[in-house]
Amino acid sequence: MTTLQECSVTLARLFLERNNHQTNVDRIQSDLDTLELKLTPPDGWPGKNDGQRDTARGQTLLNNADYQEMTLAMSETRDAMAEVEATIAGVQETASAERWRIREAMAAALLARYHGERVEDAAPSAPEFDQALQGAVDEALDDAASDTPPMDGFPVPGLKFRDETPIRPELLAAILPDDGEGITF
Repeated sequence: MTTLQECSVTLARLFLERNNHQTNVDRIQSDLDTLELKLTPPDGWPGKNDGQRDTARGQTLLNNADYQEMTLAMSETRDAMAEVEATIAGVQETASAERWRIREAMAAALLARYHGERVEDAAPSAPEFDQALQGAVDEALDDAASDTPPMDGFPVPGLKFRDETPIRPELLAAILPDDGEGITF
């Protein structure tokens, strides 16, 4: 399970399964409550105080085979629901890791493109993503290299340091001392 689509399909199935388990738990609980009412004597549970009445109630329920069978079914259903919830948590973590992998690939591709490398060499990712990102980066670079003046914060096309790193005028002006003569580019 490595793609977000696979994760979403699996999560949909698991959510449905968890909902079915919860519905069964609710139904069994309702049946247990109904059975307990049927087993309650018309005059209430015998005993002089709450402790004695609770003991009489517990003994009656413990001796009833239907009640024990439903209690066991409730326990098994809750255990199955706990397993489904654990699987849901695992799939959600897998999806989160996949989203972070995609973000990492995007960042690597953008950095590689900024430094002149090929996007395909930057990090492994899905081909559709690489093509879409390559197109967006190419379009942004074409816009930056056009005759329009550069926007603040973006490199000036053609103006580079010796190591071919693009110069950003506003950063250069911020670090150079202002001796009153001003800096022009």
